[in-house]
Amino acid sequence: MTPTQPSPTILSMDVSSKDNSDYRILLQNKIRYLTIRPGTFNRSTLSTPLSSLPNLPGDDTWNCALISRDPASGELTIELQNRNLTGITDFWHPVQIDCLQLRRTRQLTATAFEATFCGSELISTTTLEKNITFIVKIARFEWEIPRLSRETSIYKQLQLQGISDLAPRFLGHVHEQGRVIGFILEKIEGREAGIEDLVGCQATLKRLHEFGIVHGDVNRYNFVVRGDGTVRLIDFEGSWQDKGAIAIMRAEMESLGIRDPAAYLRRSELATESAFDRDFNFITGIERSIERAGRDAENRGIDVASSGVRDLEAVGLDAGDVVDGGVDDRKKGGAGAGAGAGGKRKRGGDTAGGGGTRAEMEFLRRAEERGVRVVRAPKGMSRNKGNGSRWLGRNQCLVWTVEWILSDGEKRMRNCSELAPVADSFDRVVPLPKEEGGGEEGQKQTGDEKPEETSGSKMEEQQQQPQDATTTVPEPASTTEPTEPTDTPTAQPEASDLPLTPHRDLYFYLHRPRTATKQPVLAPLSPKTTIAAALRGHTVLEFPTIYVLPYSPDTIRAQEGSKYILEEEYLRTHQSPEESSEDTGGADDTLPPGAIDLQGVDESKVLEVLQKDLFEPSAAA
Repeated sequence: MTPTQPSPTILSMDVSSKDNSDYRILLQNKIRYLTIRPGTFNRSTLSTPLSSLPNLPGDDTWNCALISRDPASGELTIELQNRNLTGITDFWHPVQIDCLQLRRTRQLTATAFEATFCGSELISTTTLEKNITFIVKIARFEWEIPRLSRETSIYKQLQLQGISDLAPRFLGHVHEQGRVIGFILEKIEGREAGIEDLVGCQATLKRLHEFGIVHGDVNRYNFVVRGDGTVRLIDFEGSWQDKGAIAIMRAEMESLGIRDPAAYLRRSELATESAFDRDFNFITGIERSIERAGRDAENRGIDVASSGVRDLEAVGLDAGDVVDGGVDDRKKGGAGAGAGAGGKRKRGGDTAGGGGTRAEMEFLRRAEERGVRVVRAPKGMSRNKGNGSRWLGRNQCLVWTVEWILSDGEKRMRNCSELAPVADSFDRVVPLPKEEGGGEEGQKQTGDEKPEETSGSKMEEQQQQPQDATTTVPEPASTTEPTEPTDTPTAQPEASDLPLTPHRDLYFYLHRPRTATKQPVLAPLSPKTTIAAALRGHTVLEFPTIYVLPYSPDTIRAQEGSKYILEEEYLRTHQSPEESSEDTGGADDTLPPGAIDLQGVDESKVLEVLQKDLFEPSAAA
């Protein structure tokens, strides 16, 4: 008699009728991952798909399965893979617990739950005991790893500095067949903070800032008030350490105690004088904000009405959905911006500050593989909202939003493939006039100069067309996606190996952000180097900025009192490469247009003039 095939158990799932549906299952005491392509099952079947699947093998030769339906025959196809899944690499605590030794007792969020230990024996160094409830946070799927990796690093910093009264105690790491996917925290009994706890919350947040840590998600539910009145901070998924982020810390502190106008209130709480005009004030405040934003955009020369949509987020789009004035054609099929190789956009709560969408995480991972450090601007700032950089899964390359600053100070933004040479990308931004040799190509490029005159589909075609013989992007041989896409970018020559020759009598320089000098720090670029090679080993603030100047590096180096400084000179004169936060924090000291700096005005003279105006009789009287 043939033994009965054990049935799998679903541990976690993320279901969508338009995108890929992902499942984390347990089969034969081993955790595996299933991905079901759109159109394979209907929505109700996706909620309980195991009964509709054929028997899955229980051997150790696979850990991931891709399930789809052949559009011609209608038959199910299952592609088994044995992938090396991403995990948390910064594991530092001596205790590591297998996730299968945890008994879940209460689900808190999608990634956090209360649990008890159910293993046969504990490590001698652990403080865990059976029947003791603690908090577990795990990454169910790979795109949740970066958030928990950041949180793990923050707990490491707190422990290294001997801080034990700001956050729950870190009790150990959680692994899945050797791959670290989360951690265990002590359970703190308490309640969420209220307005009466404002002083205690401010004191706790101030202590966190004193250690150079920005929390990133300050709200009442991330403060736990204990019975003795002490306050603890939780949820460090969006936190980072930067002692120079003074402006961000100040804004974070000032956000405490501000009432959320969209928060839910019971009917009894609405029947008060303070809440009488609550909804009216909230709606009119939004209207005034939109009007001010429109006026500000017009004053800055931004044509926000060219596409007929003023507020992209109001219609479910973001900055990455618009390419040169049009909506990205991929959006029409329901896939998210920069959906990556999987073509999937995650739903709910994954903001850039707290870890980002799956597309953003894929983009950051690919950028890190290429040696580029991307510094994120605070969410909502113009540089953050204007970043349309993304991972192009079809061509297996990054598409960068590049800011071009010309010699007269004019700024132009355009999405450029990382495989394109700097000179070719610049020619698409500032095409040659027809009489100077542009020809028909120049006419086509001139039409691309204004974003509002180019549709999203044209921009998509330009990004996917080969830039030249050395940067041709190979098209897939068939419509089926590769089992394991190549993660390593195509080898490119180093930027320093190419000659620094002029292009159209102009020289290119990559801007180095967040420096300790008022002068822009520039790294010379060869016009033949690709954008990928130019960015390798450099830091960008959201996206790269390239200066296009008529001065050669030797000219800049020889000029007395030059408004620019070369990177090699900056690194030589600044022994401590401690980068300041002038790019993000300096905006607080900038005066608005039309304002007057009163720092050098004598207060006594001002008072004397006011007294004459107010108390002396006028000549007409």
